[in-house]
Amino acid sequence: MPPVETYFNSRCPVCSTEIGRCRNVAEGAGRAMAWHDINEMPDALARFGVDIEAVRYRLHVIDRDGQLRVGVPAFAALWSELPRHRWLARIAMQPLLLPVWSVPYEILAWVLYRWNGRRDRLANQRDAA
Repeated sequence: MPPVETYFNSRCPVCSTEIGRCRNVAEGAGRAMAWHDINEMPDALARFGVDIEAVRYRLHVIDRDGQLRVGVPAFAALWSELPRHRWLARIAMQPLLLPVWSVPYEILAWVLYRWNGRRDRLANQRDAA
């Protein structure tokens, strides 16, 4: 079975912290998973028509079936591989609950994307000065 592949934005401190936590759980449980920083491989998801900015905006996961999952379904695919997290995946993907989880996720994703973009612009300005 191919490993689950997680694509994330390491420049986002919030994203990196959560992915690091998930990675530690996966490695502690001996789960075969791949972790990809989109900043190191910006064209990694081009075959799906996904660019670097889309991954900086939302979490992307290729599940064991080779399906690309984005946002809450991506977290559910990730959680389904982690001990003590599978129940979260089941709850997140319930048809009546998916929209309930998706709205706050989209708001948080937008806030983090804007915040990280601003941080990058300020860092570039400091480097140019």
